[in-house]
Amino acid sequence: MSENAPAAAAHVEVPVKINARVDAGVADLVRALSRFPRLETVASCEDPSHGRDSAPVAVVEFRYGDSWEGTVKFCLWLQDEFHARLDEGAWITADCRPHHQVAANIHVQEKLMVRVVAEIDAVANRWDADEEIGRAFSCST
Repeated sequence: MSENAPAAAAHVEVPVKINARVDAGVADLVRALSRFPRLETVASCEDPSHGRDSAPVAVVEFRYGDSWEGTVKFCLWLQDEFHARLDEGAWITADCRPHHQVAANIHVQEKLMVRVVAEIDAVANRWDADEEIGRAFSCST
């Protein structure tokens, strides 16, 4: 490359909410999670073989913000916000991957899907109504 070659243009990514095809049993969960600004769903699956005790479970992989810290902070906050009202059929995990990437997953047994989606919608409504919550997650995390 020549010394006089122009510098490459900056490549900047921005979040955009899109329509995508997902398994029917996980669609409402993906929709509910998509209400949170800066939450990006990465993958989803309605898989009968994923469950604890052979119970069918849906899984949505997501990340929040621009860093692993943001994803972990959001996972802990979301877990605290709704998990106390649910039984063991719904849980959140965060797995560390190479290069400080974190993959967060919410797992929901089929029998609890309607209830979990309602709880996440309620949490999102509180988020929308309380500017302090949004501010806590608006930094670069």
